[in-house]
Amino acid sequence: MDHYQVSLPPSTTTGLLFKVHRKQPELVTPAKPTPRELKPLSDIDDQQGLRFQIPVIFFYRPNLTSNHDPVQVIKKALAETLVYYYPFAGRLREGPNRKLAVDCTGEGVLFIEADADVAFAELEEADALLPPFPCLEELLFDVAGSNELLNTPLLLVQVTRLKCGGFIFALRFNHTMTDGAGVSLFLKSLCELACGLHTPSVPPVWDRHLLTASASASVTHTHREYEKKDEIDTIPIGVPLVSRSFFFGAGEFSAIRRLLPSGLHNTTFEALTSFLWRCRTVALSPNPNTEMRMTCIINSRGKLSNPPLPQGYYGNVFVIPVAIASAGDLMEKPLEFALRLIQETKASVTEDYVRSVTALMTTRGRPMFVTAGNYIVSDLRHFDFGKVDFGPWGKPVYGGTAKAGIAVFPGVSFYVPFKNKMGETGTVVAISLPDHYKKRPLPDPKYQPEDDNNPRRNITVIVSGYDKSLPVDTITTLLREHFSSCGEITRVYIHAHADSKIHNKYAFVDIIGVGAKEKALHLSGSDVGGHKLLVKFKPVSTKYFSEFTHEEAFDWSELNEISRNNPRPTVVMVSGYDTRLPEESVSSALSKHFSSCGEVDLVIIGLNKDGDLRDTVGMEIWGEGVAEKARELSGSDMGGWKVVVGHCSGPRDVRLNEIHRGRSHVPKRGRGGRLY
Repeated sequence: MDHYQVSLPPSTTTGLLFKVHRKQPELVTPAKPTPRELKPLSDIDDQQGLRFQIPVIFFYRPNLTSNHDPVQVIKKALAETLVYYYPFAGRLREGPNRKLAVDCTGEGVLFIEADADVAFAELEEADALLPPFPCLEELLFDVAGSNELLNTPLLLVQVTRLKCGGFIFALRFNHTMTDGAGVSLFLKSLCELACGLHTPSVPPVWDRHLLTASASASVTHTHREYEKKDEIDTIPIGVPLVSRSFFFGAGEFSAIRRLLPSGLHNTTFEALTSFLWRCRTVALSPNPNTEMRMTCIINSRGKLSNPPLPQGYYGNVFVIPVAIASAGDLMEKPLEFALRLIQETKASVTEDYVRSVTALMTTRGRPMFVTAGNYIVSDLRHFDFGKVDFGPWGKPVYGGTAKAGIAVFPGVSFYVPFKNKMGETGTVVAISLPDHYKKRPLPDPKYQPEDDNNPRRNITVIVSGYDKSLPVDTITTLLREHFSSCGEITRVYIHAHADSKIHNKYAFVDIIGVGAKEKALHLSGSDVGGHKLLVKFKPVSTKYFSEFTHEEAFDWSELNEISRNNPRPTVVMVSGYDTRLPEESVSSALSKHFSSCGEVDLVIIGLNKDGDLRDTVGMEIWGEGVAEKARELSGSDMGGWKVVVGHCSGPRDVRLNEIHRGRSHVPKRGRGGRLY
């Protein structure tokens, strides 16, 4: 066994060190003999813009009741799956006119067995389960020569066992062979065979001729995505990059939609994509006359009917229409401008459009898409990466692409479904920008000037005191009706514990309207179904979407300025109170007891699985020196009970999201960006 140590330098943001022990790569061949044949790729498959490889990665918790070895389970299932997906065990060849075909040699795919002396809980505590992943080059080792297009294995698989019994499954695939939907079919079959099925539930279908242009085919559409312009790219190849992930939950999507006219129909994809296109343009701050492009990768499986594609077709079935606007228009015009461009771009994709792309590839030499000024997004939320289940370990905590960007082009983001630590489902988006743009923050849609007369200003209030025995939907309806006099109710969010059917006794209510804050606070003490409500105002904690930072170039004076302009609360964990008291009584007592530390904004007690108060509470307290003041109160008396102050997490600063180029780095917390 070869030993490769991953050394993570100690710093204020990480104490996590671990080693990866990796065996020599081996070839896994199909478990049974497979046909030897030459299979041409489609004209969508072998275009120049797909001649690279994409890494995906999956993190699994340990199953302490199972003694199965994930390496052996996956390795065996891989050999069995290759019997059905035998072209993956072959090698790509290039023929006349650069036409690609797979030579089904049965040589196999690369497989790496590895062990890391780190536990899943340590990775989770370090917030290392979101891209950009630390040590990706060790968790998915780039075997020498394997990254080429021709005459090399088409799949690279690495399974890394963790010391706790969990594991990491990583896969790199040649994009000319398949797309997100296709690799999802492959992984579905892999999981089914790992779990005991003898054949895939959806048999794979090659049939690449269905997306190959006929001799008489012609280009019938204008394809601006392939029309090259003599422009300097906004992100030149080779410049140092900084990457970060951002989580978009219900609150973030609600905030984005408040930037759009009410009544304007839009999908989540359209709203998020228009917002990111505009924000990224602001961050790059190009010349206002620069042409900016937004490329939407559109899965076209549902567009084709003559003939329709078989269910098991696993080739590339997408097109890349582009929206184009000047940087000045994107930065100065309302968000609606960008959104409508994206809607028009999506609507342009028809079956005839897809057929036109295949004709273009054959008649114009398989051109590369334009990269200058381009931002590409790919929506993976519907490809079931979160359901890649090998049996005893269940579904992955994270499953999706391993980084932002593709090949040497950084301007690509993937939308990956994710559930954060609070149990909130949403979308994770990794973004890369040159690190010298770090001083140009992206605007946060949740930030609005403190102008109570702004009719579109959003405020959030925290509500408790309602009947927690009612269903969440009923409570949501009651609160919407009760606060309707305050303005437009855009969201009511009630946090529920994942380990029980009992929800917490507090809710967040987002309201838009003039004087909404005062009107909502005036309802504190009002009656809802025989219960008196307690209403508190939740201030916005930051006006920045993100701040891309690079340690070596980071200016501490800038950090201090950012911290002053963007205050955040300190989270203080407290125990030792009387859990038999009503939640309102405990919340009120704690707020009063710790008022000397600062402004107590939020007290989150929560319930255990029996519906009783948990023995530890989290409080958000605003002010200077909160942690020190709170610790001084540890052991003090509160109603005959000695309260104990535990962990105090100081205001999160932007340095906690640094990316160290040239070496592996796991930040202790704060890897996922939030908009609040």
